[in-house]
Amino acid sequence: AVVSTQSTGGAAIAWPFISFTYRKVVKYNKVKGDDDEQEEDTKPKKNRISSLDAFRGLCILVMIFVNYGGGGYWFFNHSVWDGLTVADLVFPWFIFIMGIAMPMSFSSLEKRRVPVSAIMKKVIQRSIILFGLGLFLNNGSSIGTWRILGVLQRFGGTYLFTSLIIVFVPTLKKQERPRSNTASESTLLLTPSTNEAGELVVKPGLFEDLYVYIIQWIVASFSIVVWLCITFLLNVPGCGRGYLGPGGIGNFGMYQNCTGGAALYVDEVIFGSDHIFNNPTTKVMYETGSFDPEGTLGYLTSIFLCFIGVSLGRIFLTYRSPHEKIIRMVLHGIFWGALGTLLCKGSQFTGWIPINKNLWSLSFIFVMAGTGFLVQCLFYLLIDVFEVWNGSPFRFLGTNSIVLYMGHEILGRYFPFSFSNNMATYVPQHPSLLLQNVIGTSVWVLIGYLKYVKKFFVKI
Repeated sequence: AVVSTQSTGGAAIAWPFISFTYRKVVKYNKVKGDDDEQEEDTKPKKNRISSLDAFRGLCILVMIFVNYGGGGYWFFNHSVWDGLTVADLVFPWFIFIMGIAMPMSFSSLEKRRVPVSAIMKKVIQRSIILFGLGLFLNNGSSIGTWRILGVLQRFGGTYLFTSLIIVFVPTLKKQERPRSNTASESTLLLTPSTNEAGELVVKPGLFEDLYVYIIQWIVASFSIVVWLCITFLLNVPGCGRGYLGPGGIGNFGMYQNCTGGAALYVDEVIFGSDHIFNNPTTKVMYETGSFDPEGTLGYLTSIFLCFIGVSLGRIFLTYRSPHEKIIRMVLHGIFWGALGTLLCKGSQFTGWIPINKNLWSLSFIFVMAGTGFLVQCLFYLLIDVFEVWNGSPFRFLGTNSIVLYMGHEILGRYFPFSFSNNMATYVPQHPSLLLQNVIGTSVWVLIGYLKYVKKFFVKI
């Protein structure tokens, strides 16, 4: 079938104007990439975590390939409902990576004595821009059916609320870590004590990166408590309490209009059925109506996933030696992965809370956090510690992810990113689709590389 351009024609024509406007609201940085969270007061090349750029670049590369069709492979398609595929990994990993970078940004601003009002102005501005760009990508040709939520909207909302926790929720004071990392100069366990002013302080130790921020962890945990209460206690009309199934003809048609239970109900109450995603993964198999995989309830679990990422960023800021960082990344990865596996009982369908990307279920975000820690640990070892790999080609993409995401969404239906499948007359359908998707994705890799070598970086 020839790819239709009608749905994106208006967006393509408007692209030069959008590009000009976008340049007016973003800042260009000739040294760092689009995520300024890695800013430091000392030399950028020394302090920038290259493995984080590579991890982000891996996510954008897989996301582009998946959105272009994934070569027709089933594991590069999103799970219909419960379960996990490669395609389901990249979005939550992006949220996790955003969390990693946030404490680095706020630490840099704090060192420069930037007022809280200025920090929050920047946070709010960035969140609004992300939400607005997401609305544009939804291409609402009709106000009456314009989808409100989406991927960039989820980023904007999650960033805003996680920032509020970091900026306004207090932390325990901590003493400076000793210059040396020897065991004789630091305690293995945290030892709370009081300073001369009578304030509670924490001496450096094994759990310093967690205990100092215990109040913030408690506040962040309210998001999953609210998610649990709404999901399992809200009595949804016609669906009852705690339904997590796909609805439609699933469960013998007993929950025909109940896709996701409370998740769908909350979105319909807030936005109405005309303003949520009308082509969900369940539509064909389960014959369902609209359901938004980036729905309102998912913001709650996204915030907690982002905050788990924040804890990894604080590991990088708190500990000096690679050994201290690596052991904590591994322990966190095992803990969160095991917790998610426990909730789903290691099963696709029979767990207490199944792994479900559409719902951003608790088991889903815990497993994503666990795997995120382990992937970041692996990249950190290879790129920043042993230096056996410089992160190419992923790091080229990771420093300009917002540009590549916007570009591939808008131009994805145009040559050379996409082209006619008429070649299927001469080449089998699957190889022709795979070739098309590989070429389209590779062009964006080339664009990312050229922007990197030209030091053209965009940050919001």
